[in-house]
Amino acid sequence: MYPWIKAFIAFVADSLPGTLRRISELGSCQPHVNLRRVIAYELADAVANGSDDRRQPGAALDKDTSQTVRSSDNARSYYRDAAAVIEVKRFPYQQRDAYKDLFVYMRNIYVNQHNRRYAWGLTICGTHVRACLFGHDKVIASDAMDVSTVDGRHRFVSLLVNWALCESAQLGYDPTI
Repeated sequence: MYPWIKAFIAFVADSLPGTLRRISELGSCQPHVNLRRVIAYELADAVANGSDDRRQPGAALDKDTSQTVRSSDNARSYYRDAAAVIEVKRFPYQQRDAYKDLFVYMRNIYVNQHNRRYAWGLTICGTHVRACLFGHDKVIASDAMDVSTVDGRHRFVSLLVNWALCESAQLGYDPTI
């Protein structure tokens, strides 16, 4: 993962608990017990547990809400625990390759998580971020969020915060299983 992306994701993840605590102290909202961790994986040569290939996503949103492990430097991606995966490429023209890799990661998520109705993914190519919704029969991708602009950064941070706070069913987990 590229350092600026890792630093940006870590900033959002580390800022969120304190921000929520301050908001709940003001009485504006209830404290969230379902806060998920955003983990940026550093080891690009490590193979994710449960994977049948040699690829590893650049980052993942962990479905764990315990907040017990915060060291992202020693973390390894586990498809059985990933709520969403992120594929990172250096240049915007590599979007097609990012989609190809994301398809493989989604296949591994569906193989390891039988309780998924759909799964989320992100591609980051240069400064362009796209959110992808992977269903069993189709894929929907958002328009590019250019994080070099204020509006693009706002949309990207909003997406990360919403993923960290939403219910499991909104991340694609089937509550009936």
